[in-house]
Amino acid sequence: MFATQPKCNTGAPVTKTIRLICCFFLFFSLLMPSLSQARSLPEGAKAPVERPKILVLDAYPRGLPIPEGINRGILAALKEKGFSVADVFIENLDLARTPTSDYRISIVNLLRHKLADKRVEIVITNGALATEFMAKEGKDLFPDATVLALISPNYQILSPAYVRVMNIPWQVDPAGTLDVALDLFPETRQVFVVTGANDRILPFLDEAKEAFGSREGKLNFEYSNKMTHEEMLQRVASLPKNTIVIYSPFFSDSTGRTFVPAEVVVNVCKVANSPVFATLEEYLGSGIVGGSLLRTEDVGENAVKIALDYLSGQLKLTEPVTTFATSHWVAFDWRELTRWKVDHLPRPEDSIIINRPQTLWGQYKIPIIVAMITFLFLTALLIALLLLNRRLQRTKDEAIESKERFRLLVENAPDAIFVRNKECFTFLNNAALTLLGANSAEDLLGTPIIERYHLKSRGEILKRMTLLNEERKAAPLTQSVCLQLDGTEIDVESTAVPINFQGVEGALVFMRNITDRVEEEKRRQHLEEQLHQAQKIESIGQLAGGIAHDYNNMLSVIIGRTELAQMRIHKPESLHNDLDQILQAAIRSRNITQQLLAFARKQIIAPRVLDLNETVESMLTMLKQLLGENIDLVWQPKKGLWPVELDPSQMDQILANLCINARDAIADIGKMTIETDRVSFDQAYCHDHAGFIPGDYVMLAVSDNGCGMDKKTLDKIFEPFFTTKGLGNGTGLGLSMVYGVVKQHNGFINVYSEPGEGTTFRIYLPRYTGQIAEECEAVGGELLKGQGETVLVVEDEASILTLIEEMLSDFGYKVLTANSPSEALDLASAHQCEIHLLITDVVMPEMNGRVLAGRLQLKHPQLKCLYMSGYTANVIAHHGVLDKGIHFIQKPFSRIDFSIHIRKALGFNA
Repeated sequence: MFATQPKCNTGAPVTKTIRLICCFFLFFSLLMPSLSQARSLPEGAKAPVERPKILVLDAYPRGLPIPEGINRGILAALKEKGFSVADVFIENLDLARTPTSDYRISIVNLLRHKLADKRVEIVITNGALATEFMAKEGKDLFPDATVLALISPNYQILSPAYVRVMNIPWQVDPAGTLDVALDLFPETRQVFVVTGANDRILPFLDEAKEAFGSREGKLNFEYSNKMTHEEMLQRVASLPKNTIVIYSPFFSDSTGRTFVPAEVVVNVCKVANSPVFATLEEYLGSGIVGGSLLRTEDVGENAVKIALDYLSGQLKLTEPVTTFATSHWVAFDWRELTRWKVDHLPRPEDSIIINRPQTLWGQYKIPIIVAMITFLFLTALLIALLLLNRRLQRTKDEAIESKERFRLLVENAPDAIFVRNKECFTFLNNAALTLLGANSAEDLLGTPIIERYHLKSRGEILKRMTLLNEERKAAPLTQSVCLQLDGTEIDVESTAVPINFQGVEGALVFMRNITDRVEEEKRRQHLEEQLHQAQKIESIGQLAGGIAHDYNNMLSVIIGRTELAQMRIHKPESLHNDLDQILQAAIRSRNITQQLLAFARKQIIAPRVLDLNETVESMLTMLKQLLGENIDLVWQPKKGLWPVELDPSQMDQILANLCINARDAIADIGKMTIETDRVSFDQAYCHDHAGFIPGDYVMLAVSDNGCGMDKKTLDKIFEPFFTTKGLGNGTGLGLSMVYGVVKQHNGFINVYSEPGEGTTFRIYLPRYTGQIAEECEAVGGELLKGQGETVLVVEDEASILTLIEEMLSDFGYKVLTANSPSEALDLASAHQCEIHLLITDVVMPEMNGRVLAGRLQLKHPQLKCLYMSGYTANVIAHHGVLDKGIHFIQKPFSRIDFSIHIRKALGFNA
């Protein structure tokens, strides 16, 4: 397996013939034993007994050299004994990279399924992880199988309770390798051992230390188990003279990282200034000198021999675990022996040498082949000389024709090509004349090239001319601005190479018009800037939603406690007024959080199909009061408007915020216009307008003739907390909320404004195309009492839980409280009477409110549910839109709203 055979490259027909002959003999060799066996069976004889099934559990994935070598040995030995593919199963478990229990369970189920109808009698475990797997799962999977473990020495294998275990350790021979190394390098004073310290490598480290123990004192031993990979390589590179390196089977560094062993061997041999020896056959040929090597294929073959001897009764086991020895053989790499000048020293008689110098033919076959080819070539050349005169004339004709083709190719090339001699034009093709705006070559020939470049590009062009003229180097591709004869500026890219044209040193220039591409690049950069702005607004929205969530919880306590205090005191009047001020401040704070949630697109909405004209008209009276008498409000609706799906309260917020901004932009007397229209955008229009999406839309425009805005202000108006108003006159959330609402409904918004020319906001909402259902008006305003129903409240915030309990008691309900989902499940299970209503927070530890409701309704099918939250995370909604049939109240809420929502959730008409 170590000798390299020369490869022959024969003709395709010969190769096909050889392949057919080989296939025929292979088929015949496979067929003959069957025919012979059929002839040898006497009439009426029984069929052969079914062979035992052998399973190989490989701990590693496919492709690793060491376990693959063992598996090859197993398969080769079994094939020699007459076992077929149907008798042997190899399963690569890949346990090292996937150590999870779920993965182990899936492996168990897979093996049980695949081998359900197989009678497995021998299980060969390749590696410690496979052996551990068999120790845990083997009794259940293969209760009648005998285990044969191929693992490292000193490793504790299967539990003694698991009987019939044989262990064939692929035990390396560090002492033998050291003896081989010292025979070649007797002046050695230090040994550096490359090894590791994780659980899989420690047995080899212990084995090496035990093997080298008798040499301590005579030699200085150093181990790499406490080094990182980089430190180990640095140490190998800096080892002193009279040092050898021994590579243990595997390597892991002090940080716990493991490496592909073969790659580490190559790296060690590359940096080592000392000879390197190893203990495994796989590393021979990678740069090591040699050693007493463990041949992994022998381990597999030995395992099969022992297993079959046991099955046939030739081998008897006297102990639960029986260990068998492994053999080693000495091998060297001739290239490394030569490198370290020890190829003349005696070596063990049975040692194997790879890469030995070839025979005389192998050594000189290339010169011989070259000589033969040269002879054939000279013979062919002699024949060719007889035809030379005849071909010369043909070549001359072809050269003239080729020159003409080249001239036509250059003159008609699509890119501009011209020649520069002494900094002037000396040749231009047709494309160059068109590019520079010339009618004929006479317009440009002899004129300075630099005149055809814009002033801002001339400095770079002069540098390129110096590179071409003085250094005679090619000028790389570059962009510049050229001037046509009429002065028109064009963007070009060009490259040039030095040439000799008509006996004069010059340059050949290739040029292309890229004006359209430059314009497209500018447009793309503009679109990227718009995208970055949208991403910035989106990220700030995530922060705003999170703040509003915690803020709403605290506001719930403030508002609820204030309302309870106002209800429970009747005097003095001054204290009641103070509480009223606290309540108003908390309600204002609640409105701010609603704006934050709208901006972040995290608030829950209950959209309805609306006629936008009717919605706006219902607000006109309020808007006129909001604007004042000095502003003329003009309403221009479009008849036959398409319906839209929108939460009416959000439309109120949009109009109110836009009107307030318009009012503040008008210094004294002014005019504001609200109009609606139907708009359709096609694909071509949207391609030229970033943010637009093809489709039908309802447009709502709010315009004013106020002070307007400059571009710097326009770029920031939708950013949260940005405001141009004075301190205390604005939160900076109004337009951010408008932006959030429009985006939540898959719409978009455009703003047109100029300083001193007023501002126009145009909002585009998608046309509703579904079936329009009748909507019921919700009635509220008065506190609604309960009728003694039992209500279970689940809230992980203790202060809110206490507040809701007091409110519900005041409303006349029987209240059960739990501060976690698990406590709620236990409470509902223990409660014998009916629970009419569950009031639960949406986002909680352990499980969310919707999952909790589903589990409770298994025991109480008639249980109704009212969800509450300041931030729902789309548990009961999709993209902020409330699911059908879901009852929800937004934190913080007032006592009246809370009582109304409870009655609705219980199924009463509130």
